[in-house]
Amino acid sequence: MHATIDVRLTVSIDDDKMIPLATLAEFITDQNVESVLLEGLVESLDASRVEALCGEKHAHGNGDQRFQRAGTDTRTAVTTAGEHEFNLHYVEDTAADHDEPSYFRPVEDVLSFDGQNRYQRDIAAKSVDLATSLSYCDAADHGDGIFERMPSPTTINRRIKEYGGKLKQFLPDFVADTDADAVIPDGTKCHSQDDDRSYHSVQATLGEDTAEESRSLLDLSVNADWNETAADLYDIDAVTDDAEWSVTLMTASLRPLPTNTAITNLISSTLAERWTTTSGTTAVFSLDRRNEVVSEVIDEVFHLKNSVAKHRPNEEFAAIRERIARTTERIEKTAWQLEQYGSEKAAAVPFRVLKTG
Repeated sequence: MHATIDVRLTVSIDDDKMIPLATLAEFITDQNVESVLLEGLVESLDASRVEALCGEKHAHGNGDQRFQRAGTDTRTAVTTAGEHEFNLHYVEDTAADHDEPSYFRPVEDVLSFDGQNRYQRDIAAKSVDLATSLSYCDAADHGDGIFERMPSPTTINRRIKEYGGKLKQFLPDFVADTDADAVIPDGTKCHSQDDDRSYHSVQATLGEDTAEESRSLLDLSVNADWNETAADLYDIDAVTDDAEWSVTLMTASLRPLPTNTAITNLISSTLAERWTTTSGTTAVFSLDRRNEVVSEVIDEVFHLKNSVAKHRPNEEFAAIRERIARTTERIEKTAWQLEQYGSEKAAAVPFRVLKTG
């Protein structure tokens, strides 16, 4: 199937005038050349398909053909090339069974419109992409400055749900038998406009095949249960039975918080065994200084625990990440000070405590 169109554009400039190149470029842009080309190609394809089925227009014997021309109708659509109005032919299949549609558009055998949607997949995908970093309203407003016409915020929201559902259906087949031996789950919270909830929990699970040094997106869910997600991944062999799950915010959210007593005992007992230098001699620390270091580490871990306890119920993971970063920074400073005194064993304890907790 071939389509050929001839486009002729004439520009007249007076011999005694000079115009800037930018003016000429703006003139070309205003002609909506992309839109004209697209509409011409579609209508050329339409005419070719009708002629292939019904014969040349007004040709002798057309009345005996199985397929008969049945008029035209307008089909509107919006793409990245602009807003379009196509005048497309209908054809009647005179031999169609009673339970089959007898009228159809031949061009739709070779050209797929996005169902009854006015906004086609290209412009819809652009709007969805913008909405990943902007609000629905801002995505619609920002897109209007790039394209001739953009979907409304409501349409963008509907397309995001549609594409998200398709991605969710596609992922299990794609990641089955991935056999990832390292799993990194994470997520974030976003504002919800639904009446029954104030926010949505967006969760992503990344899998890594350490031998192949490759990573794959194993799951992408909204408001899902992490235990159910893990069970589903095991069922389709997306992860190995002995896969190591990274202790991130998400996995930690499934575990009970340690008690204050457990934290104190862990830090005190572990540090007590490691106040010596790498050569085995006693580090240059007074008892008061040792107690001070223990107290500093315990306080930092308490602050982290309290932050998790406060923000975890509402899945305010951004606040928890901020506290983790602050705690890590302070622990690094304490560890550096311990190393300067030659107590490298003790310097490793605070990070071990964070990983254990």
